[in-house]
Amino acid sequence: MSGWYTRLGAMAIVLAMAAGCASSGRIPEIRYATITPPSLQPGQTATISVEIRDIHQIVSRVEGTLADYPDRAFKLRDDGEAPDLEAGDGVWTMEVAVPFTASEGDYAIRFTAYDNDGNVIVVPGEAG
Repeated sequence: MSGWYTRLGAMAIVLAMAAGCASSGRIPEIRYATITPPSLQPGQTATISVEIRDIHQIVSRVEGTLADYPDRAFKLRDDGEAPDLEAGDGVWTMEVAVPFTASEGDYAIRFTAYDNDGNVIVVPGEAG
């Protein structure tokens, strides 16, 4: 496949919440992560969405970084402002433009969830 594209299957999740939360069932969980369209060329725009089931409303912020370029961080939103469809629904969304200088290949995205105090939260994915 030619062109720049991202594969969310290579996504890594940052984990670091207090162990006591795991036993109480308070840990948020990632339901899915998508990028649309899944294959991109330089100059195109993609929508990235991550659904987090968070019944205790622990997550206050979600950020993403390209694993190979940690200085390129971006904030996802769950506030109902485009491209996010509905405020507070647990689907964190953002649009990202692929730079014209981007190299061809796979890019892993690392998502990090934070609580109101700025602490990193454990958000297990399908692999645990």
